[in-house]
Amino acid sequence: MREDGLTVVLGNPIPSSNPVFLAAIGFHVLFGLAAVVVGAITMLGRKGGRRHVNFGTTYFWCLAGVSITMALLSIMRWTENSHLFVLGTLSFTSALFGRSAARRRWRQWPRVHLAGMGASYIFMITAFYVDNGKNLPVWKELPQIAFWLLPSAVAVPLILKAFFRHPLVLAFDSRHGDAEIPASSKASWRQGLWANEAIAALQNLPCAILRRCLRSPHTAARPACAWRWPSPERSRRCRPGSPARGR
Repeated sequence: MREDGLTVVLGNPIPSSNPVFLAAIGFHVLFGLAAVVVGAITMLGRKGGRRHVNFGTTYFWCLAGVSITMALLSIMRWTENSHLFVLGTLSFTSALFGRSAARRRWRQWPRVHLAGMGASYIFMITAFYVDNGKNLPVWKELPQIAFWLLPSAVAVPLILKAFFRHPLVLAFDSRHGDAEIPASSKASWRQGLWANEAIAALQNLPCAILRRCLRSPHTAARPACAWRWPSPERSRRCRPGSPARGR
């Protein structure tokens, strides 16, 4: 039903009768519904499998459609919808950030991925309630500030819990960060580790020689001054200030 400058669809007023605006609204609603449903399935389903990747990709592109149509709607009614443009931009940027972290295996990528994709869903839901909460049952009884805060109040604790309890994060942490080291830099990283061990051995070499030469006779199985190159483990036991230990 159309009134002067107003179109009512299923009881919801749309503040325009412009055909382009109404078409953009139609696509925006379709993309939004798909993003909400697919996003929920992706977050609640098992992570890491092919199914999760496919649903995540679908969510990302549905969210891209939501953001594009939101940008068009905001430009056509900038004064009224500028805040929705900001929320839409933040939502898509967060999703892009989280998706890139998983695809490129950034440092601590599971947590970055969870934070980015979770934030994108929060921003999307927040934009929906800020724009439509005043027309929804129950929600219309709440103050305007609730539309801004309630989605974050519900979702942020769940994201923080996933940061420390999610199986993907726990599996990543159990590898002691080995996945964080790119393959191209692992060789140089190992060389640096060996160099540090060699320097530590050289620094403790005089102490190791002295210790071997002064060993107690009843523990000596070789000539008094026989010695071997100290391993890093043995060198650490002979650092200045540490108690001397026999073999």
